[in-house]
Amino acid sequence: MDRRTVIAFILIGLVIVFYPLYLELVTKGKKARAPQEVKKAEVDTLISQEEPEPYVPQEIEEQKQPSVPQDTTQIEKLVKVETDLYQAFFSTRGGNLKRFVLKNYTYSDGNKIEVIPQDAPCALNINFPLSGLDLDNHYFTSDQEEIFINEIDSVKSLNFTLDMGNGSFITKRYVFFHNRYDFDLHIGIQGLKDLNPGRQYILGWESGVGVTETNRKEDLGYFEAYAMMGEELVKEKKFQRPNGSDTGILKEERSGNTLWAATRSKYFMATLIPLSRDGSGFVAEGIQTKTQYEDEILEHKRIGISIEMSIPAQDAMQDSFMVYVGPIDYHILKDYNLGLDKIVNLGWKYIRPFSIFVLWLFVNLYKVFANYGIVIIIFTGLMKVIFHPLTHKSVKAQAKMQEVQPLINELREKYKKDPQRLNQEVMKLYKEYKVNPFGGCLPLL
Repeated sequence: MDRRTVIAFILIGLVIVFYPLYLELVTKGKKARAPQEVKKAEVDTLISQEEPEPYVPQEIEEQKQPSVPQDTTQIEKLVKVETDLYQAFFSTRGGNLKRFVLKNYTYSDGNKIEVIPQDAPCALNINFPLSGLDLDNHYFTSDQEEIFINEIDSVKSLNFTLDMGNGSFITKRYVFFHNRYDFDLHIGIQGLKDLNPGRQYILGWESGVGVTETNRKEDLGYFEAYAMMGEELVKEKKFQRPNGSDTGILKEERSGNTLWAATRSKYFMATLIPLSRDGSGFVAEGIQTKTQYEDEILEHKRIGISIEMSIPAQDAMQDSFMVYVGPIDYHILKDYNLGLDKIVNLGWKYIRPFSIFVLWLFVNLYKVFANYGIVIIIFTGLMKVIFHPLTHKSVKAQAKMQEVQPLINELREKYKKDPQRLNQEVMKLYKEYKVNPFGGCLPLL
């Protein structure tokens, strides 16, 4: 073992010993927890048998008033929902999601990561584009003020109700689960004939997801919208600048069976998944701007997604969705069996199986050693063993080339004015000494 190798192992050992102490110093003793494994049932049985009975508002007496009343005097109230993985804040305005805080992930300054940007519209809004009805303009009543979910109370619901008059009402019922990044949304509408909302409604996550990384430019480079349309994975991220404008606009619409739609950053995503029936279309809509901050130009980007749903020709309807808001974790997403794991960037199609194996190996080695320094050393050793035959063959080929190199130099000097003859003599030399000029690199490739 040469001197450089010994020094390298000493440095690696020092990193393994002192890196945990460095982390403890930086995080002030607070150890980051990896996302807990999510066990997922099949999609059509996602709702636990322990789920509370469906919430049905008391029958509303018919009132002689416009079918779409709008009370702008009401005050917005927030309902807090807390599980072991996140805190969510729902607004009585529209019954929408206003904030979503991931408890196990932090910014570089130590604050918990918020998925929804502060200056963005609320998520999970419903609008009816053909009639102009937008539920964000209406105030719902809530049956809860605060919800806590734990191992004992593992399933709870939050119900929002909007009285539209003339016996019509709209309900948004959320169901939350212990130790899961997903929750369910059940939408109910009674009195469709009086509401006359048209033949389509849109459920949107228009806020996109926020920047979470110190390297803002790199994080923004991962911003993208996805939709699973049948068996095709649609991706949208390209902004257009009409008439040389400084503002970039993204607007893409697709029609057809929509299994899910998602918007992502580098490490986090929000996903809408219809459960009761497929969506009828997908919309990706975004904006890209730049602002001057001191001596730096900051880029801002937001990519929202929406799922279009058809409205049946009847007086009442109900749809169910699953909403996933959390990390882009291959193993968590794979368990849903919906193709969500295709969002994880694991390289080209032919490299992907190897990438999955490496990821699996890293995760399981970390479970044993709980130190990525040791995991990297073990992984490096395994790769050395696996590729040893190829490395050995490459070294032998290089040694043979070194043997014949003086003879090649003589031939170059002898036939320097005749390149064609030089090539012939060199190839004859390779054949005589059984040397492959590419043998030093091809085995490793």
